[in-house]
Amino acid sequence: QRRTHDATHTHTHTGHVGIPSLLFHHHAWLSRQYRTFGEFWEEAPAAQRHSNKVNNSGYYYQAAADHEIRRKTYARDALEATGMGKLQPDTEIPKSEFLGQVLTEAEQSYRAHASANQGTSLHQHVVVQRLLTIEGKHDHSETILVLLTRAYENFKRQRCSRMILHVASLMAAEYLSAQNFAMAKKFYDRIARTYRKENWFNILSAILLQALDCAKNLNQTREAINYSLELISPNLYSCIPPESTKGLASTFHRKLTPATPPPLLDP
Repeated sequence: QRRTHDATHTHTHTGHVGIPSLLFHHHAWLSRQYRTFGEFWEEAPAAQRHSNKVNNSGYYYQAAADHEIRRKTYARDALEATGMGKLQPDTEIPKSEFLGQVLTEAEQSYRAHASANQGTSLHQHVVVQRLLTIEGKHDHSETILVLLTRAYENFKRQRCSRMILHVASLMAAEYLSAQNFAMAKKFYDRIARTYRKENWFNILSAILLQALDCAKNLNQTREAINYSLELISPNLYSCIPPESTKGLASTFHRKLTPATPPPLLDP
């Protein structure tokens, strides 16, 4: 019954997105709802007894992470569109317990600086700017990875092998986005083992391209060459986009060509 209520509640408000420049706030709200449902499922004994591969809190945490990823994308786009710069996470800012607190702070900021005769359009502009300023300091990657880790652990507990791989790929992509190349590569290597064994060449080629990017950024020459050699194998090369095949050739050239020519020997 609680699950049906949760689904109805979320579905009812999914389409209420508000103004386009605050779309990130809508997805923040949806992420919070799904996270709350996941936490309830984990803490409720009755729900735990009915947990299985189809019904478990992992799906709620994954949905929360998906909306948090969208939140990050829309926040980045809104900041760039308004000329307010880029996302710059600030770990020192206090986290609000409820989403409404952030909106209340924006409203208070407006009332503190706006006079009584200023209209609705200015009101909206001030509130949007204040919310974007706060949003730009939010550590989206940290939140995304916390949610994905919880989803991963729940799917692992229920032995949902395919969902484990899917969530692991999302974690790797987020680590890569956050430029944590070592962790991203660790996850890509773990995923690649399964798809290599099962001959899923399309998926494997996409994973190895990302792992290659990580190896390059980590200056791991041997690893970069190994990934490149595997990618040019007959089974994988046909799955690689044309623009990526050129990059493989340049990788070999840079990694195998010495930076300085060897000294000439005297006759």
